[in-house]
Amino acid sequence: MSVRCELTETVATTPDRAFAAIDDLPLTAKWLPPCVSLEKLGTGPNAPGDKLRYVFREGGKQAEMAGTIVERVPGERLFCRYGDASYDVSVDLRVAPSGAGTRMTHAIEIAPKTFLGKLMQPLIRLGLGAQTRAAAKNLKKLLEAAVVVAAIVCGIVAGGPALGADDGTSLLDGVWLPVAMEFAGQPFPEEARKGIVLEIAGEAYTVTVGKEVDKGTVKVDAAATPVTIDIVGVVGPNKGKTILGIVEVEKETLRVCYDFSGKDRPTEFTTAEGTQQFLVTYERKKP
Repeated sequence: MSVRCELTETVATTPDRAFAAIDDLPLTAKWLPPCVSLEKLGTGPNAPGDKLRYVFREGGKQAEMAGTIVERVPGERLFCRYGDASYDVSVDLRVAPSGAGTRMTHAIEIAPKTFLGKLMQPLIRLGLGAQTRAAAKNLKKLLEAAVVVAAIVCGIVAGGPALGADDGTSLLDGVWLPVAMEFAGQPFPEEARKGIVLEIAGEAYTVTVGKEVDKGTVKVDAAATPVTIDIVGVVGPNKGKTILGIVEVEKETLRVCYDFSGKDRPTEFTTAEGTQQFLVTYERKKP
């Protein structure tokens, strides 16, 4: 008899971006609590039949399971199975459109293979529920933070005229690309930055995250130290939201830091474990 837990979350991102996150196997360590690492034993795009190596924490020690991708439907589903001498585990992750966002379903099933494992099923059931809730919450935060960060940075550079001008033209007008992103003391993988492009024209910004578009306005206080910004979303996932942050601009590079919790404005360009602060560095796209 197996233990199963299924949980669904609605996330403010696109199905394509949600699927890209679960399809990025190394990224799993950033949202699945017991995961130390998850890697594919091979090269090329993920595909059914690919073999996996899953390393996780158990009772203060590290353990390992062998895995296989059973089904992969881009933009919809990633289904994998893992196993060792004690347990067989099925992990079914599904994404689907839901209004302006995405419905993400986590379905985990654990089948004990030993007598001791079967005796421990009540404890496994409790632990699996808590783990699945934490994983869903972490992944939701990770995905929504990536979208918000892009919107914030766009809003910041939209305030360029308040920071300085050359011959009446904003020094920040143009196209910007992210080169580094950090959340809660941990660097974001390169995959999380792909597809984020921002374009500045006067006091308006447009940020594109994959197929998702976010637009808005920004109020900059250049007299403050550090320079502060209040971003207001007008179109897209941040519509109606006000986000507080700080910004630093040096020639072709800008840095922005903000608190994803929305409660406080950062005072320094740093992040730390246990916080919800983001630090992002952009560089101007060369012609």
